[in-house]
Amino acid sequence: MSIKFDVRDLAIMLAKSFVHYTGGVAILGVFRYSQFITFMPFARTRVAFYSSEN
Repeated sequence: MSIKFDVRDLAIMLAKSFVHYTGGVAILGVFRYSQFITFMPFARTRVAFYSSEN
């Protein structure tokens, strides 16, 4: 049990130091990139749907 807690604390510490080191810029970029990736196919299918309907 103590090993699990130590690993979790180490992972949390690494994550916190990573966020502090990058200033949250990397996380924001990943968030925007994932939004862009999920939005683009949706927009393409809508455009294809409208163009095929007309």
